[in-house]
Amino acid sequence: MSTSTGEEGFCIYCGHAMDGHTKANLSKCKRCKKRVLVCQVTVHDSGAGWRICHVPCRCGEKHFPSTAKAARHLEPTEFASSHPDYQSPEEAGDPEASYEQTTAFPDSSAIAMPEAESSRSTANQQTAHSSHRRTYSAESVDQLQWDSARLAEETVVAGMTSLAIDDATAEADIVKVKARYTKEGKVQFTTVSGQTIRTPGDYWIATDKGYEFEYEGILYFAKEIKRAKK
Repeated sequence: MSTSTGEEGFCIYCGHAMDGHTKANLSKCKRCKKRVLVCQVTVHDSGAGWRICHVPCRCGEKHFPSTAKAARHLEPTEFASSHPDYQSPEEAGDPEASYEQTTAFPDSSAIAMPEAESSRSTANQQTAHSSHRRTYSAESVDQLQWDSARLAEETVVAGMTSLAIDDATAEADIVKVKARYTKEGKVQFTTVSGQTIRTPGDYWIATDKGYEFEYEGILYFAKEIKRAKK
């Protein structure tokens, strides 16, 4: 869906250009017809990461336009710094802000280091490419971060067998996980061995059954991605 509205200026809530928000005629509350302001700039994942900047009524989410149903509310750290509801990560008391390390990619995306590995991992510039589903080779991901032998072991422990989801993943092993957004919009999930891993939200692909993230032939599946804890 195109995010170009032709509007000038910047949103007082998120600070992004109004041209990157949903068009007014596509964002009206189905009950009162007031505009629900939804930001769709490219830093947000269109599958689950669009942000609801402002809801002008109390009609309830069941009356939201479709553009708002695919979005989540702004976190305190996501408001424009000039907005009274803005909080810095330190003010918001985010425990992840103090120790999270990331691996940098050319598109400025990043995969967070697993918590057990973060103290001995360093950020390395890598090359990644995307298709219908994002996959990463052993050369494109820090091996301290993603150990394929460890991930394969997770699959065995989970007792999952090969499952054909579509032609692109017919040979992939499926590992079911529980996932949740962090306050920074990343997706955090825990493996069966108890290890916590964080990835950018746009690495997860929305399907009719849930959300998927594939790496080295292993497909991580979450039935839902819960909202960040407040």
